[in-house]
Amino acid sequence: MRWGILGARVSIILVNLIIVIIILMSVLPMVSGGLQIDFPEDMEEPSIEGNVVRFSIPIDVYNGGYFDISGFQMSFRISNDGILIAQDTSDPTDIVTGRTTRVNVVMEMDLDDIPTTELSKLVFEQSTLDLTVGVEAAYTLGLVRASVHIDQSMDWSPLISDLAVDTSSISVVPNGTSYDLVVPYSFRASDMISGDTVGLAATLRNSTAQLSSASQTIALQDYNSGQIRFTIEQQAAIWLMAHPEDLTIGADLSYMGTDFHQDYTYHWEGMP
Repeated sequence: MRWGILGARVSIILVNLIIVIIILMSVLPMVSGGLQIDFPEDMEEPSIEGNVVRFSIPIDVYNGGYFDISGFQMSFRISNDGILIAQDTSDPTDIVTGRTTRVNVVMEMDLDDIPTTELSKLVFEQSTLDLTVGVEAAYTLGLVRASVHIDQSMDWSPLISDLAVDTSSISVVPNGTSYDLVVPYSFRASDMISGDTVGLAATLRNSTAQLSSASQTIALQDYNSGQIRFTIEQQAAIWLMAHPEDLTIGADLSYMGTDFHQDYTYHWEGMP
């Protein structure tokens, strides 16, 4: 599984973390001696091993004060509607006076630990996440300790979005004694999951019964489009030829054990 930059998704997290880090460091009482913070341009992209997503944010801290900062730690907590999604605490780091120290802030998100309903929201829904960031450290030979926490909300864009079925471009193709109803579809996916696969399952129904079903596996790109081909057997095809009616096309996307369902209405005019 290849996770790029999380596009407008995880980059939102990174930007928010950077802002929060600057706020936190600026309000700590221990930093009055000339603390400078820089973020290297070569920050690593989020990576994944198995189902564990790893975010690494390097921070270069110059301590211009008289004393070392010891045991510098950052903690993170991300939740959605009170449901915990991820939390982690960085390793303690000493920031020596008169030098620049690289602090690597790392957070891991184990997707297997996220409840299915919440994971489904991250995959398919726009949502607002709650972010809590904390800083703890000591100053003046450990005699002064400070701990600060800040709560902030941030927008989350779905990994898979804009599923659409183009009912205006549906075509009917003879297939022996049957007919194929060819339905164009499209959807978008974050570049972080480009190269992964998603399952697409679809059904074709009228008011009384299911007429056909189809399924396929799709290798994800930023923009995905293709065709769903429903084979309508002879008996059902004969009925449809003579009876205009509203048909329902049900489309289901499946990714990482989560599902998204959408129904579309197609008015069938019948066939001469």
